[in-house]
Amino acid sequence: MQVYGFVPLRGKGEARFAKLAFDRALEAAGIKDMNLVSVSSILPQGAVLLESFDFSAVPKGSIVFGVFDWLCSCKEGKKLLVGLGLSQFADGWGVVIEHKAEDCERAEFEQELAEMLDDLVARRKAKEVRRLYILEEGTVRNQWLCVFAGVAFVEKSWCGGRDLNPGRH
Repeated sequence: MQVYGFVPLRGKGEARFAKLAFDRALEAAGIKDMNLVSVSSILPQGAVLLESFDFSAVPKGSIVFGVFDWLCSCKEGKKLLVGLGLSQFADGWGVVIEHKAEDCERAEFEQELAEMLDDLVARRKAKEVRRLYILEEGTVRNQWLCVFAGVAFVEKSWCGGRDLNPGRH
């Protein structure tokens, strides 16, 4: 697999059953009908940030590597938050940290996520050139809710030889 880029994803879904809520969250995130494989939280060197990517052009059932997190609940009134913090370094690679919480204020959640990312970056002693946060939240209402956030790695072969983000390498 040759990684061309990475694309931020987020979505939420509701359904009578947890697995269906998860499926709807993936659909809302734009990555349904793929096989997701979570990897440890390292961005491949040279990967380009893509603002968006149309996964409907990728064959159904393809394996999509990335860093993903989600949280599902059916507890009425429960607030769910999930997020990723991403830092890319000057020499092209980067780190991603995942975080999730229930019944947490968004500002507190964002602060915790930023602190965790700060720690990851400091331990690498690398020059940070990009920082990005991906958050999804929702409140459970009379059925299952699933919130999803992720960074999917886009294979070069899926781009059809096109540069999907000219000038942003």
